[in-house]
Amino acid sequence: MSGTISFKGVEEAKEVLMTPPGTIDLFDIKEVKFDTTKNKGTYYMGVTFARKGDQFSHSFFLSEKALPRIKSLVKMATKEVLEDDLAEEQLKIKLEGKKIALKVTARFDESNGRAYPDLIFGGFGKSADRLSELVFTEQEMALNAKAKIARESASKPDADKPTPSAAATPGAKGDDDIF
Repeated sequence: MSGTISFKGVEEAKEVLMTPPGTIDLFDIKEVKFDTTKNKGTYYMGVTFARKGDQFSHSFFLSEKALPRIKSLVKMATKEVLEDDLAEEQLKIKLEGKKIALKVTARFDESNGRAYPDLIFGGFGKSADRLSELVFTEQEMALNAKAKIARESASKPDADKPTPSAAATPGAKGDDDIF
């Protein structure tokens, strides 16, 4: 799949039930690219979100089931509702350089003890001027707390060797979390 993406009949991603606020911030959409996954060859739109000192990438798959997330992303970043076909290059131009308020959650990998930034299916963001409306569920807050503990323990220096830079989240200091 490449070239044109059809948003005809695509609904926006449904927002999940939310409770108390968590750590949320404004991000710039730094880069948008289109590619296929290495293992299954699934076509996706990769978006790099950046803020001062941090950045992370997230894959938005271009399947019919996942298009609501892209439609929501465009609306949050541009306030534009997509209803028709749109060329990939047009989508890239619409998104790059825009600000968006994101609720970044932790995806915890038990196999290596690391936490990775992730976005939930629906309700992962708002337009930049609606930052205060984003909140986390209790489950998301528990994952965020677990990720923070993992980052803090990984960033404490060991007496015999320095902490590998890959063990700590880049740019995260104390309560300055990306999750």
